[in-house]
Amino acid sequence: MRNPLAAMRAVYQFIGEPWFEHDFESLAFSADEFDARVGMPGLHSVRPKVEPIERSSILPREIFGRFVNESFWMDPKNNVSQVPIV
Repeated sequence: MRNPLAAMRAVYQFIGEPWFEHDFESLAFSADEFDARVGMPGLHSVRPKVEPIERSSILPREIFGRFVNESFWMDPKNNVSQVPIV
């Protein structure tokens, strides 16, 4: 998510809800007790700031390399239902 403001505006427009301002610099949430009970620690943890985080692929290099340029959803001819791409 390179532009959280634009993404959220697109979501609000898509669902037909009125926009309100969000603070993408000051978020935090966790449900540690619940997550521990279901055996999934960190499941509901939200970092304090919405920002892109670069990470390495878990796919083997040859598989990742094979599909790295296959953004099929960005080609309008593949989006026959004209679904908004955010």
